[in-house]
Amino acid sequence: MASNENIGTLVIDTASTDNTVTGQFGNRYPDAETVDADGIISADFTSAETAETLTDLVLEFDAFDVDTATEVEVFLSNPTVDSTGTDPVSLGTLTIGVNDGLESYSLVITEEQQGGGDSNVITFRQMDDITWKWGVTNIQLSEVDMTLGDQDIGTLVIDTASTNNTVTGQFGNRYPDAGTVDADGIISADFTSAETLTDLTLEFDAFDVDTATEVEVFLSNPTVDPTGTDPVSLGTLTIGVNDGLSSYSLVITEEQQAAGDSNVITFRQMDNITWKWGVTNIQLSEVDMTLVVGGATETGEFGLGSVLDVFGPVGDLDGVVTASFTSAATNDLLMTLDTFDIDTGTEVEVFINDVSLGFLSGVDNDILVGDTITILAAQQSATELNVISFVQDDAGGTDTTWGVTNIELDTLF
Repeated sequence: MASNENIGTLVIDTASTDNTVTGQFGNRYPDAETVDADGIISADFTSAETAETLTDLVLEFDAFDVDTATEVEVFLSNPTVDSTGTDPVSLGTLTIGVNDGLESYSLVITEEQQGGGDSNVITFRQMDDITWKWGVTNIQLSEVDMTLGDQDIGTLVIDTASTNNTVTGQFGNRYPDAGTVDADGIISADFTSAETLTDLTLEFDAFDVDTATEVEVFLSNPTVDPTGTDPVSLGTLTIGVNDGLSSYSLVITEEQQAAGDSNVITFRQMDNITWKWGVTNIQLSEVDMTLVVGGATETGEFGLGSVLDVFGPVGDLDGVVTASFTSAATNDLLMTLDTFDIDTGTEVEVFINDVSLGFLSGVDNDILVGDTITILAAQQSATELNVISFVQDDAGGTDTTWGVTNIELDTLF
């Protein structure tokens, strides 16, 4: 049986060289006859000589058959971070990959972690069971191209009733594919507030949000961040779909905006900038209505219709209607409303702070029908503005009419 624990010396790529090591190293990988007896696969490289010439490096590789989130951890040792040679620094633990297949990974080795002019040792370690099938291949070390950092979504244009300015581009790290890099964990967008301010809803899809601390969204402008160094948090994203997209909405209150001035939104990776994540379908629109618990009924008509419809000449082209309210979050609430032309029981889904409340009832065509929805106290926020979203499943269809009106919020005792 063969043993193949040593990858050898990695040569840092330049713009004109590709020094990828394509050998296959592991236990029972690439075949059952290959053995790695101690669960450790190592490689070494030499850093640049001085602190002035050191730069962050990205370690890219494919790992085989990573079955758990604790199975394979990667470490770095050198005289700078591990003076005794017995306490290497962790570069990260690999996420679950393809069963009996290869998954691509990338980890950053910062300049502070490297030993200038010294030998650095990278070790891939099997942490669960050294008899398991696992391995690495296509190992590559290159300088981080910071021009790929701070990806810019661009300028968001606030939607009106007759426009849909959703940005459908895909921005992130290893999203939409393994070849896309966001080196600094920051994705930014900007918008200009109106001179007459109103609350805005920021809606977007986020990719592969794995923890409740991973992605936080911030706002900076001369009003909330006069020094440009202390942006205000708009919220941290809840855990989403693994390797998939989840929808989110956040409110930017009029008090948080700078009237007639530029505002900068940043999506920030807070856990590990090498992780796979991203955003798409970014949209900014005015909050359609403000509700008051126990207050007056909102009689405005919101949705998509035409002058031929009973519902009237309204046009919401993005398929989303939003309402905001404040709450002490101590009582369950009952929302009563009239719905128009909801043709199926899954046409319009209702959310409170990104949590589904279910669907509006499906009714006959082109008529108004009463409906009710309960909002539990536990689903409300006592510290932030609560956002109700009505989301139509056929957004943008000019011949798909629907709507809501006569909306009221009352306390359930």
